[in-house]
Amino acid sequence: MRFGQSTTRFTAMLVALGVSGALLVPLVANARAFSRLIVGGRSVGPVRLGERRAAVEAVAGAGKHLQSAPGVDVEFYKYPVSLEVTYRSGRVAGVTATKLVSCTGGCTAAVAFYHTKNGLYVSDPFNDFAARYPHRRCRSATYMGGADGTTPYDVHLCIVIAANGNFTSFEFNGPASQEPQGDAIGVGLKSGLAALESTPLS
Repeated sequence: MRFGQSTTRFTAMLVALGVSGALLVPLVANARAFSRLIVGGRSVGPVRLGERRAAVEAVAGAGKHLQSAPGVDVEFYKYPVSLEVTYRSGRVAGVTATKLVSCTGGCTAAVAFYHTKNGLYVSDPFNDFAARYPHRRCRSATYMGGADGTTPYDVHLCIVIAANGNFTSFEFNGPASQEPQGDAIGVGLKSGLAALESTPLS
């Protein structure tokens, strides 16, 4: 699986739990009314860790159920507000804001929709992230991509631990000759950190 193309790194963690199949969908027209703030270790936009699916869908609309992990009470949903949500036992275990790949009708600036309190947007480059988060741990890998599969790409996954023990993940991707650009920002329960950190980057 290649990072930063059809799935996010947080989704890759879910694959390790038996969940797969993330697809980006455009923002819905009324998404502007939702919170755009990412609170480290707690929430992304209108979705908070620990809340039930009914509460999520009351503000984010109906989600698309993509898959369940066999033998484990884990479900993965995609919402029409550029959010990917993982439920464990019916409650939010992780939520990720993704960078839009395409959009139609009024979504020109959608890639900059969600942001952290200190002003980092999902699509911002790696150096902007590094300047804001000195207490981080990152790992990187290189894979061959591009139209002909011969262009080296660098991928970075960085983790910041919140005061409550939960984590915020930051994903970056881009040609090795350029500064990596942001792909996604997510938050997750501390119980999912080991799986995320053990997932291969390429």
